[in-house]
Amino acid sequence: MVPDRSPVSYNAAKKILYNLSSGGLKKISFAGGEPLLYPKIENLIFEAKRLGLITMLITNGSLLSENRLKALEKDLDWLCLPLEGSDDELNIKMGRPKGHFENVVKYLDFCEDLDIKTKVNTVVGKPNYKHVGKLINTLMKYNVNRWKLFQFFPIRFKSRKYRNYYELSDTYFTKIKEEILGKLENSDIIFSIESNKELRRSYISVAPDGWVYVSNEHEDIYVGDLKIKNLYEIWNSDEFDKKLFSERNKWLLSELKEQ
Repeated sequence: MVPDRSPVSYNAAKKILYNLSSGGLKKISFAGGEPLLYPKIENLIFEAKRLGLITMLITNGSLLSENRLKALEKDLDWLCLPLEGSDDELNIKMGRPKGHFENVVKYLDFCEDLDIKTKVNTVVGKPNYKHVGKLINTLMKYNVNRWKLFQFFPIRFKSRKYRNYYELSDTYFTKIKEEILGKLENSDIIFSIESNKELRRSYISVAPDGWVYVSNEHEDIYVGDLKIKNLYEIWNSDEFDKKLFSERNKWLLSELKEQ
């Protein structure tokens, strides 16, 4: 049982960053919810970069601005944005607000003039699976560096409520994987695809209160509090699938060599 769900203070968050860095972590993604709602997110990205971590911001783009991106350029290595289709209609069907597509490509375009690499995450479900391949042209147009496809994974909140509307079978997801791999054979885009099986227990996630958790099918499993335990202790939990974690992060080796 997790005793406390309230967010840590900014100073405690900095200490957690130091805990992660000293424990051997090489890359950190600031995600949510929506991380740009946190009033000192830029400060935390700066602290993470100061500690030598590769930094990524995973945002829906609604609170982004060109000025915010310019201010982050020296400290942010990666900007990750979500696209579920090559037009606004498909994104709306997958739960995004009106105008989402235009907003995301605006910032993908803007990043081409900044020293920030771009990544696109795409959730694949029943409403968009037949059209995912069309996204390739959009990604190539804006020189996106990485693209990751996720099979719809109902863990919590609305994803469980609307599971029947979004959930896609393993058979269809495998067909999409084969289709996309064929189309990207001669592309420079770093591509990865994760089924529900590969998502289970393979991410080290930190909640706003400092607790580390892994996501299994339909639930989050809390494994340790970074405020009182070091990363090595938590990493040794049997709840992590370390093999899947290593497979998923192979791309990071080349990124580390470039630094």
